[in-house]
Amino acid sequence: MAQKYFPTISYTRRVGLYNPDHWQNESGIQIKSSIFLREAAKNKDEKFKEALLKSKEEERRIDFHSVQYLFDKEAANKSSFLLLGYAIELILKAGVVKFCRGLPDPLIKNTLKKYSHRLEKMAIDLGLDLSGEEKKELVKMEQIIRTDGRYPISEEDSEKNVQKWSALNLKLNDDDYYRAILNLHERIFSIVDKLDKDSENPAFTWLYGLDQDGYITIRSGGGFPLRATVKYSSEQIKNNENTVHSLVEFIKTLESKHMGIKVLSTNWKYVKLYEHGEKDRPISRNQEVKKMIVL
Repeated sequence: MAQKYFPTISYTRRVGLYNPDHWQNESGIQIKSSIFLREAAKNKDEKFKEALLKSKEEERRIDFHSVQYLFDKEAANKSSFLLLGYAIELILKAGVVKFCRGLPDPLIKNTLKKYSHRLEKMAIDLGLDLSGEEKKELVKMEQIIRTDGRYPISEEDSEKNVQKWSALNLKLNDDDYYRAILNLHERIFSIVDKLDKDSENPAFTWLYGLDQDGYITIRSGGGFPLRATVKYSSEQIKNNENTVHSLVEFIKTLESKHMGIKVLSTNWKYVKLYEHGEKDRPISRNQEVKKMIVL
């Protein structure tokens, strides 16, 4: 099997989906919009309380227009959480783009799509230093992004529907809870922003060609877990060498010749291994790696 060395792919001058700074900027925009909505909700709440007090002083029932303030408050608070969830998703995807440094554009794009709204999964794969409670909050925010912040309650039983709606409404209108999630976003933003920017933990990427149409790329450092991505060549597939076992055996033959391969070989038990599959689909091979003997 022939192997060639290619220069790595850089994202420093790239734009849009392939530049993590652009994802971070969008995250900041969503946060500002979320905070504006939260302030609008407070304003509506104050107007409702003023109207309620006035109605009591005048000994009359509160009118429909005044009740609308309450509906407006709940609507703004609900949307503020949805945008907050999007902001967390966007900053995590900034991390994903950094983690995918050195990969072809179609694979990066499909990796982002595959994660979708899976906030906890992204945080885990990126190796972010979050507590168990913080990861649980990410799961709750996933639920808000997917359904609770956008769709009606799914319970068919009327009583259960009302109970679930009341519990959700109480949570979305809780300013203390909102501030807690806002702080979680700030913490994740700070962590992701520092990735690949620590001079004491520099990032390295190596890209090696396999035959005529395959490759293996290795990413090390920068605050991320060690990552390797392989696209098996047509020749490897033809010879049934497109397996993790065959890849390990191949790596053994090269570890003394290439720095990147040596890093991968000596840290095999820590690597996150992905395969560049058909139609540019990213396929995790971490379970197979766990079964292999450490090189």
